[in-house]
Amino acid sequence: MACINCTPIFNPASLLIENAKDCEKCTKVIDYIECNSSLAYLVYSIDIQEKFKKMAPIFNGSQLLMFNPRFLDEGYSEGEILSDIIDSLNIKNTTYENNNEIENVCNIIMGHIIDRIKDLIFDNPKGYLVSLLTILEYSIHLTFMTVGWLNDEENKINIEKITDDVGKLIIRSLKFQRDNNYFGQFEQIYKDWEGTLSLDKLALQYGIEVVSYLSKNRESSNKEISQIKLGKLIVTIRAMYELLLTRDEASKNKRLQIDKEGNISTKKVDNYKEFSKLYVDSLIGRKKSSFDLKVKGKFNRVCKKYIGISLDDINTIIDNLMKYYCNSDDFLIGTKEYFQELIKNLSGCSDEDAKVFMSNLLSNGKDTFDFATNTSLRNNRPLRKCLITVDDDIIACPISVLKFSLIGFYSDITHATLPESPFQKELFKIVDKNVNEKFEMDVIKYLQENLHGVYIKGDIKENTLPDITYGKRFVHFSGQIDIIMMYEKKLFVIECKNPDLKYTEKAMMSEVNRFREKGDFQKKLITKVNEVYNNWDSVVKFLGVEENVEKHTPISFFVINTFSMAVLEKDLPNQVIPFSNLIEWINQQI
Repeated sequence: MACINCTPIFNPASLLIENAKDCEKCTKVIDYIECNSSLAYLVYSIDIQEKFKKMAPIFNGSQLLMFNPRFLDEGYSEGEILSDIIDSLNIKNTTYENNNEIENVCNIIMGHIIDRIKDLIFDNPKGYLVSLLTILEYSIHLTFMTVGWLNDEENKINIEKITDDVGKLIIRSLKFQRDNNYFGQFEQIYKDWEGTLSLDKLALQYGIEVVSYLSKNRESSNKEISQIKLGKLIVTIRAMYELLLTRDEASKNKRLQIDKEGNISTKKVDNYKEFSKLYVDSLIGRKKSSFDLKVKGKFNRVCKKYIGISLDDINTIIDNLMKYYCNSDDFLIGTKEYFQELIKNLSGCSDEDAKVFMSNLLSNGKDTFDFATNTSLRNNRPLRKCLITVDDDIIACPISVLKFSLIGFYSDITHATLPESPFQKELFKIVDKNVNEKFEMDVIKYLQENLHGVYIKGDIKENTLPDITYGKRFVHFSGQIDIIMMYEKKLFVIECKNPDLKYTEKAMMSEVNRFREKGDFQKKLITKVNEVYNNWDSVVKFLGVEENVEKHTPISFFVINTFSMAVLEKDLPNQVIPFSNLIEWINQQI
């Protein structure tokens, strides 16, 4: 424990429960954790195994342990909660076809969900808050384990050495199904499982915000919470988040339908099996990104300017966090001042810089309920603002949640996906000029290594391509062309996009719209293709092609480094191709 009353001299180890002192405030938070964390782990581990069992058989090696005949079912619906509320409101078999109606009916249902959450946590709100933090930590643990296993190309992970029994059982089952092509649906099973974990992380963060808000100024008990109520709370939080996702989709389509059974209709991916396979292939085959020292230096300078410490310092904190604290499922507990000392100690920065940086991790503790209206990645979500005050001025944060938040913050910086601000704008300039250009260069190198006899040029800007068609000095293009390539007498115009991986349906669909016919990505590429076609002779000579090639409309497409739902769109003017499928797709065009 670490506050001025119990630990006058700071030491990182003093933040751990095992080093607890007799301070009354710190002891109260310890009681919340010790009374409820073990039960929370137990309830969620049972719950998540049931989720997995609905998707796939569970194996121990080749031995079948559990099997649910409904494992092919899609989705993660918590329909019973929603159906029960809909039944009480007498709104079964109804349809809503404008956004005001859709928003109103969803707000009414949401109000009933919030009331249920109030009732469930009434007797011990702080105990349930700590329990949800414990469950979020375990969900992160399962996510790291799952994604790490999928990307373990060299088989470095020894499954038998995994100490978490639930995680070991699930990874064994996934491995058996991948290795033996069990039911031929490994990719769909994997995507379902990862989707469950992803939605749980989003829903749990939302639930923590709601419970934190509802528990303000409320007295709590140090008694153990109810196992039954915690199970219901998990399901209710999932139902709450699903309602918000459904509302967003219905608002976009201008239609929300509730059938006679009380089920709310949602739009499904048309070809879920193809979606799953492309998603898994993209995760495994994506181009690994890295920065050279020059680019890292630019990030470091901008970070120091706005958040007190450099990008390298964030990495140092993450590394030292794991060195100081071996058990990532432990809680760190202390005052704001002592967490500030922790940042200073792990990074080697000054007191003032530690204070500035810590403001990026400290939960604001909203005084209004406005955040409970949307599914956007809220700036105050617990996997960014992870330092949450549980009681008085004492913060409790699982080590792995702090680590995940730091990794996420690092990723947001390097992708320039922070909320709009002067900091984000400066980051975007670095990303746009350096990181995206590096992806373009990596694509060119990959094509040169894998396509024999290819003619290729990249980063074609103004005053780059000599004009021999119209007698001007240079060909005028409306914007930079990433790659022009001649292969097997076919001309290609390639646009490289390196977006961050989208996790929510809302974010995915927003990205898809940019790739659709009326989206800005398509419009710009179509214009560039026309300009290349109209300057055919100049382009062919610029590439160094000596043999005669019949003039034709260039084959144009986007190549991306992460999965996007735009990959599944079949009627795009220019297709979106994952990096993992690049060579195969090009050869199909010849």
